[in-house]
Order: sequence, then structure tokens, then C-alpha cells
Amino acid sequence: MRRLSNLGDNIKLDIGCGEFKIDGFVSMDWQDFGQEIVWDINHGIPLPNDSVSELHTSHFIEHIEVKDIINLILEIVRVCKNGAKVTLIAPHADTLEAYYICHYSLWNEQRIEGICKEIKQMELIKTYKEGINFIANIIIKK
Repeated sequence: MRRLSNLGDNIKLDIGCGEFKIDGFVSMDWQDFGQEIVWDINHGIPLPNDSVSELHTSHFIEHIEVKDIINLILEIVRVCKNGAKVTLIAPHADTLEAYYICHYSLWNEQRIEGICKEIKQMELIKTYKEGINFIANIIIKK
């Protein structure tokens, strides 16, 4: 694992960045693309509680097996501050791309609404479809 020595307590985190880094965000992926954090998400998120002010993930969460989604969601809630903005982007479940062999979970409005109903710290602000993408905007409430 590679980690910056002092990330501070106002981190913007991009999980599953791949080769595409977002300016102003600390990037994390399990493969080394030169990002700040090289880490297997199955071992949690290697950041302190309440240290992330914004979290972004694009075309990553669909690669997580359904049985492991709850652990990832709980880790996101743990590292995010109260009021943190979470943006989740995945292929929409009604698109062909959602069914690629390497995609283990399907994402649509109903899935994220169900998750947010169970995980009270996640307030769903907006969901929409843009092209093949399902996009969810969430605020963490602690």
C-alpha cells in the first residue's frame, strides 16, 4: 500500500479511480496507476473516521459482489464526515453494460433507495440516468 503521510481531515476521496484521476481528489485503487492510495477495498478504507468531506466513485461499485456491498457502504459512512457529499456512478441496471461479466452487482434507483432506507446515515438527494450511467447523489448525516 502507498499512502500519503498527511492527508489532513478534509479529504476528497475517489475510490476505484483507475487511470483517471480527478483534480483535488485523493485517488484510491487496488492496482497501481500512480495514485495516492494503492489498497484492496475488501480490507476497508485506510482512512480515519470522519476524515472525508466528499467521496466519488465511478464505474467501480458494480465490480463489488452483492455480499460485500454492505461492508463497503458501512466503510463509506465511517470515513465520511457529517454533511459529506457522496457521488456514486455505475452502469444503469437497464443497460447492456450493467451485465458485463466483470460486473457483480446491478445499480438503479430502487437499489440505492433501499440502501438509504436501511442505512439511516445516508440521505438520498437525487438519482438520475445519464447515457448508460446511473448516478446517485447522497449526503451523509451523522
